[in-house]
Amino acid sequence: MSETANHKAAPGEDSDDGVATITKTSVTIIQQLECCLRGLSNDQYTFCPEGQTSTIGQHVRHVAEFYQAFLDSAETGEGCDLCYDDRQRSTLLQSSKDVVIHELKSIRQRLTILSHTSRTLKLWSIIEPSKPMIGTETNLAREAIYLLDHMIHHMALIKMIARDQGIILDRCFGRAQSTIAHEDLAY
Repeated sequence: MSETANHKAAPGEDSDDGVATITKTSVTIIQQLECCLRGLSNDQYTFCPEGQTSTIGQHVRHVAEFYQAFLDSAETGEGCDLCYDDRQRSTLLQSSKDVVIHELKSIRQRLTILSHTSRTLKLWSIIEPSKPMIGTETNLAREAIYLLDHMIHHMALIKMIARDQGIILDRCFGRAQSTIAHEDLAY
């Protein structure tokens, strides 16, 4: 790995390329997730190990729904509302790996179309359940980074559930890009 891999873009430097780079990496990681899912039976996809509270399917559904919420907002236009808390939820995505694989493919296609877009969004979140949501300005690049990190975090949890079933996944599956970069520098 070269020293430039840890280079931080100067202000404004990433405005044209940032979203494209982030979405390209996201598409690659989503493909890695799809490949994992193709290797599972539907029983493995919906299995909840003893002592756990969720299945692989529930984690994948959660990731897909966050991307759907983001894309629905981002495709609407400048300054549109984005709320991950108020997203559409579908138990079909967590119970059928074929359905979620189809949805992940759609997400990849939508991300690719969005990759050369730059716009601001208004992010809303429930901070305290008994109080109104709080909103803040955000942008496509920032949210795409969040979603990529969020997806990798859930893939790490998926890897643990798979391991409980005797399924061994690739060493890089569910590993943060920063961890992989750090390990590459160490060798």
